[in-house]
Amino acid sequence: MKSQQQLLVSSKSLPGREEEYVSWYLNEHIADVLAVPGFNSGQFFRSLDASGKDLGEFKALYQVDAEEPSVLIGALMGRIGEMHVSAAIDPASVTFTFLVPA
Repeated sequence: MKSQQQLLVSSKSLPGREEEYVSWYLNEHIADVLAVPGFNSGQFFRSLDASGKDLGEFKALYQVDAEEPSVLIGALMGRIGEMHVSAAIDPASVTFTFLVPA
C-alpha cells in the first residue's frame, strides 16, 4: 500500500552560478520532477542558519506516494536522461532524505 511521505533533496550550485541554478530549479526542474509518477507537489527553499546567514545550500521538499523509497528514486533517475539538468548544479552536493511519519 502506498503511503504519503516527503522527500527532502539537498543541493548546491557551483560557485558563481547560483542565480542560474535557482532559475533552472524553479522554472524547469520542479515541473520535470512532478511529471514522474509518485511525485505530487514540490517546494524549493534556501537554507539559512538560526541567525539568518545564508548557508549556500538549497532544499526541495516533495510530497510523494511511495511503497518503497528506492522504487521512487529509481523512477526519478530513470527519467533524468529526459530532463534538462542545469550545468550550474554541483552534482556532488545532491542528497535524498525520505521523511516518514513516526
